[in-house]
Amino acid sequence: MKMMLSTYTSSVAKLFALFLLFLIYENARAQVWEGDYLIETQADVDNFTTDCACTEITGVLHISGYANSGIVHLDGLSNLTSVGYLFITDHEHLINIDGLSNLTFIQGSLHISNNYLLTSIDGLNNLNFIGEYLWISSNLSLTNIDGLINLVSVGGVLMIQVNPALINIDGLSNLSSVTEDLRICNNILLQNINGLTSVISVGKSLHIHNSPLLTNIDGLSNVTSIGRYLNIHHNPLLTNLNGLSNITSIGKGVDIRDNGNLNTCCIVEHWRINNVVQGNYYIGITENGTIAPNASGCNSLAEIQDNCTVQVKFQVLLTGAYNQTAMNTYLQANNLLPLQQPYAAHPSAYDGTEQVNAIPDNVVDWVLVEVRDANDWDQLIEKRAVFLRNDGLLIDIDGSLNVHFFNLDENSSYYFIIRHRNHLDVMSSQPLAVNNVVPHDFTNPNNILGGDSQLSYLEERASFGLKAGDINGDGIINVADVALINNEDDLLNTYQNTDCNLDGNITTADFNEYLPNASAIGVPQIRY
Repeated sequence: MKMMLSTYTSSVAKLFALFLLFLIYENARAQVWEGDYLIETQADVDNFTTDCACTEITGVLHISGYANSGIVHLDGLSNLTSVGYLFITDHEHLINIDGLSNLTFIQGSLHISNNYLLTSIDGLNNLNFIGEYLWISSNLSLTNIDGLINLVSVGGVLMIQVNPALINIDGLSNLSSVTEDLRICNNILLQNINGLTSVISVGKSLHIHNSPLLTNIDGLSNVTSIGRYLNIHHNPLLTNLNGLSNITSIGKGVDIRDNGNLNTCCIVEHWRINNVVQGNYYIGITENGTIAPNASGCNSLAEIQDNCTVQVKFQVLLTGAYNQTAMNTYLQANNLLPLQQPYAAHPSAYDGTEQVNAIPDNVVDWVLVEVRDANDWDQLIEKRAVFLRNDGLLIDIDGSLNVHFFNLDENSSYYFIIRHRNHLDVMSSQPLAVNNVVPHDFTNPNNILGGDSQLSYLEERASFGLKAGDINGDGIINVADVALINNEDDLLNTYQNTDCNLDGNITTADFNEYLPNASAIGVPQIRY
């Protein structure tokens, strides 16, 4: 009897548990509205909790103000946490959307447009995800978008346009990426775009135009890549492009025009030299060639180059690579030269972004040029990684027969240091003028601090070259350097600092280049 009672009790308990699970399931299912939901009147809003009794709508929630619906607030929607799409459009009386304060997730797009009295969207302050588009357009009284403060990602186009009262977009300060286009356009009172400071990448195109009070674009300072086009035009108070200084990749092209006070575009020259833009530049003109000027200094690539860079010519030889008539180009011939500058490691620790898609013709290797102040040679002004051609001339990474510097005064003189990854570095004996026609000759010991003690004589040429063998780059050629050669002996087809003759192989020949220079010591000014 006791056993039968126990079995009966257990069965009842199981049935009761199943019943509770069923109720829970039915309750959860009742909280999800499958499909679209239309709200057209204030009564629809007020009765939402009973008519829908849901926290989630899988389709489009359209809150429409069409035909003068009279909707003033959305307080009846306070239970909503998730929707498929959300459209809030065409309202003449809607003042706020605070009733959406529990909404955290929009699977698709959010459209807020043509709302005449809406002054803020603070009701969205818990929203953190939008899977597709975010479109905020033609809201005549909207002064800010602070309600988007917790939004971290937009999966499609982000468009903020034609909001005539909008002053700032600080509400986007936690947004880190936009998968498609980012468009900030036709907001006549917008004073800055500092709210974009967390954005790192734009998947397609970036458009900033028709913002008459915008004076800078510093809010884009952390953007590193734009998938397609950069378009900046019709911003009459914009004076510079400094906010774009961290961009390393633009996939298609650049269109910068009709910005009447834009006179500083030096970042564009940096992009050109470093092959950042994989496409066309339209600077001060439209795609069909119509003149659409910025201010003087920003109306063509040539004008920007003249306005922003100082070009200096140099000549230098590496004794390790010299073969009686010229320096060898074995590394290039065997595709061993890296496409990115090789001076990031210790001791140079150079963080430059110099990179090419192809090595120019007749290149021996990369070299690093340092600029020091004429009155204080310990004060570093600028560094550039460039190529050494086999005739001894330095060429910039775009192939031009000059080294472009961005921070020099064309009317001033500077000390220059030439560094190579396995030769003894040298420094000019005195400050040298820039914009020179004749190359500064670092094969002449009279031009080198320390004179011929810092160079090796090349008898065939009756000239001098940098001493081979400073493999660790410490400014001293000694047993520490030869030990590195011994550790890597017999490596073939490689790009290594131990390759003193620059033939791509680590052999006894590299030791033979080191040996005549053993115990050589560079001047203190070049030593790290």
